[in-house]
Amino acid sequence: MKNKTLIRLSKLLPMTCLLLIVFNKSIQAQQPVPKMWIPKYETEARTNWFKTRPYGNSKKDILNKKIGYSHLPYFRIPVNGFRSLIDTMNKVYGEDFAKLNLYLTSFDKTCPGPLSSPTTKNKQFVLVFAPAGEDNIDKGKYFIISPTDNKCHEIPFAIKKCWALNYINNVVNGPSGLASTLDPDDSRNSADGPISDTRCITYIYSYFKQFINEERHYQDENGTTNPRRISISHIQVSFASYTITGIGRNDYRYPETSCRDRLILLFDFVRNGSVFYIDTAPDFPDRYKKTIAEKGTAGFDNGQLCPPNCPNGK
Repeated sequence: MKNKTLIRLSKLLPMTCLLLIVFNKSIQAQQPVPKMWIPKYETEARTNWFKTRPYGNSKKDILNKKIGYSHLPYFRIPVNGFRSLIDTMNKVYGEDFAKLNLYLTSFDKTCPGPLSSPTTKNKQFVLVFAPAGEDNIDKGKYFIISPTDNKCHEIPFAIKKCWALNYINNVVNGPSGLASTLDPDDSRNSADGPISDTRCITYIYSYFKQFINEERHYQDENGTTNPRRISISHIQVSFASYTITGIGRNDYRYPETSCRDRLILLFDFVRNGSVFYIDTAPDFPDRYKKTIAEKGTAGFDNGQLCPPNCPNGK
């Protein structure tokens, strides 16, 4: 009887080892949770606060009045647009930059040209991307993803500056502008003296690529979360706002209760026409535990706000 049992065990052991190897490989294949990941519940709370701020005017209403942007509170950029942006910046700088400044601007048709149709509607909200060094200072080139052709285009500094000033002077600091939604006693809302809402968000470039490229590829190829291999088609950039509780957990030594009501942007994946939240995928709990165990932290990095930390002091 003992010999028969041993024979049966010997037959099972190779299969058991195979299962362990496969299991270990699947664990190893799990990527760390990206630093730019924001939990679904936080995303929903912040996007809702942007739209329905329960006291005073909402930021959505203010932006609609100021720039007439009918499809707020988000817009969707095809994946190829971000590929074009990353490829172009890497071609220009060879990845020789540590940070990425994302300027919030508003198109102004009176700004200097020439310019090859990055946008066609006056006052339109435009995101301007600027590679920067460790000190957050711009390297000197400015890029947009054009809604006309969904490709990356370089724009002159003069145009970026003009659009940024239009946003700051009219949308943020104009009558009943975004600055009117902020706490004047929070020093982190001050830039150049007056109270100011968000002008720019600085991301660690490796974190930006980790989310836009690596996490997207992981989700496209993951048989557990995406058995039909349906590719992520767009990146949704959502307008949002820190709520009355403030910025919360952060990597910038800000008090968790600071930056209340500040305008922010959130990035999410779109698959099959709907937003796909990575923390709703079945493999996420194990990924999160593994990332915390190995790195100590996971997610919650929504970039560094200007003000207070404005690139080039602007």
